[in-house]
Amino acid sequence: MTARLKLTAKLFVVLCLIAPSVGYSHLLKVFAYAEGESEIHGYVYFAGGGPAPGAKVVINQALSGEPLTQVELNEAGEFVYQADQAADYEVVANTGDGHLATWNINKSDFAGEHSVSSESNGSSGSPPDSQALEQINNSDLAKLVERAVAKQVGPLRAELQASEERARFSDIMGGIGFIFGLSGVLLWWRSKE
Repeated sequence: MTARLKLTAKLFVVLCLIAPSVGYSHLLKVFAYAEGESEIHGYVYFAGGGPAPGAKVVINQALSGEPLTQVELNEAGEFVYQADQAADYEVVANTGDGHLATWNINKSDFAGEHSVSSESNGSSGSPPDSQALEQINNSDLAKLVERAVAKQVGPLRAELQASEERARFSDIMGGIGFIFGLSGVLLWWRSKE
């Protein structure tokens, strides 16, 4: 009976080592962010960090779900889409074998959504005065700052998303260690009998 128990324990260990890595490596993820007034950047990857360059990525209108376009991924699984206008979008990635991931981008994520209104830019036909020129410059400056911040924050958000995935992987590995510990105590207890 002990030889059978040892064989069962070894088989259990092998299955535990193989199963989580297979299931976890096929978890599809998509990340996207708005840059500038209407540009969407993003990438598609498998949990654990590997790119998914063969995935199909469709950009949809968020409210209606109407597909706007399908974008091509590069070898690193990245894409760039130039939208017609700032709006709510849904990015849907699909590998075709049942793996699907989505990411939503809000209209407020685009840089032009927070800038000074065009009514105060002195475009009424008369020559702009110094205060109107200052507002134009402030408006342009605000757009440039928002674009630069979006360019810097987007990759930081991507790194944060990836680190959250790594934390989840460590949680899984911790759970597996806990199971091994319980199994070891159980096997030790049974060997005492």
